[in-house]
Amino acid sequence: MPPRKPAPRPAAKTGTKTRNKAPAPRRPGNRRKKSGIALPWRGGLLLLLLLLSLGALAYLVFLHQPAAEYPETTASGATQSPAPSSASGPADPSPTPNSGREAIGSPPPRPAPPAAADDPRPRVAIIIDDMGYRPETERLMLALELELTFSFIPFSPHLAEALPVARRQGRDILLHLPLEALDSKWSSTPGMLMTAMNDEEIAAGFAAALAEVPMAIGINNHMGSKFTADPAAMERLLTQAARYDLFFLDSLTTPNSVAAAVAARRQLPFLRRDIFLDNDQDEGKIRSQLNELIEVAEKEGRAVAIGHSYPETLRALQNHGPELERRVRLVGLSRLYQAPASR
Repeated sequence: MPPRKPAPRPAAKTGTKTRNKAPAPRRPGNRRKKSGIALPWRGGLLLLLLLLSLGALAYLVFLHQPAAEYPETTASGATQSPAPSSASGPADPSPTPNSGREAIGSPPPRPAPPAAADDPRPRVAIIIDDMGYRPETERLMLALELELTFSFIPFSPHLAEALPVARRQGRDILLHLPLEALDSKWSSTPGMLMTAMNDEEIAAGFAAALAEVPMAIGINNHMGSKFTADPAAMERLLTQAARYDLFFLDSLTTPNSVAAAVAARRQLPFLRRDIFLDNDQDEGKIRSQLNELIEVAEKEGRAVAIGHSYPETLRALQNHGPELERRVRLVGLSRLYQAPASR
């Protein structure tokens, strides 16, 4: 009898039949169902992010704007304002400030006095020249409860100490522009404009000086006994003043000044100085000059005086201030050049 063949083993349930079986295709409905859940969720997230971004932008633009009026300072007190234009470069129609940190212990902001239209007192403007050279006296001048105008010399060593204080207080500020004097020993003054300069040199030098005192509303001459007597030089200068919408105050350092005639031709707002307060730096004589200023104002209806940041001038203003304000109304210089009367 032949031997029996062994029976074949049954295939395991996980055998080749299961491995070779093709996976069942997914129903299209499953993908559509998942997409229908995911897309609105993603769109909502994008909308939320958009709303948050718009809210942050609105906060930065409207609620958290930095004050643009004053230069930003670092923790050490150094300014972050850009450097002024070079005197040798082209004229810049938008000069940039070169003001630094305020002096320690500087006076708080001083509100401007109300302008009483029915005030019968004659109006007087007192300009304090040569600002930027005597920081301690200048700080005390700015602390006076008197409506004074301050004129700053560009490139002066202490310009950055008093200029921001005067600006913060809302004072009338002038550019005390160095102009050529008859005595050549003063020709080395930084930033001085000379009669021999051509149009481009005057424009560049003027722009560089104005960049030092960019908030100036007008100009008055520092020295200038030669320059202000030169018609061609004054034409070049007042062309630049008109370009920047500035008025000109003639300090009258020479009786030969042609500034008034040139300003009239150019229809530029113009004033001239009536009284020098402190040619003689003696407090008693300065007080006499203040009395003369009052007399001129009472006769003419207004008057302009120029003084300097001398200790003697400071004391005279401190001691004579009440009498001064009893008889005249002290105003910023800008309140005078807008008046229709001219002399």
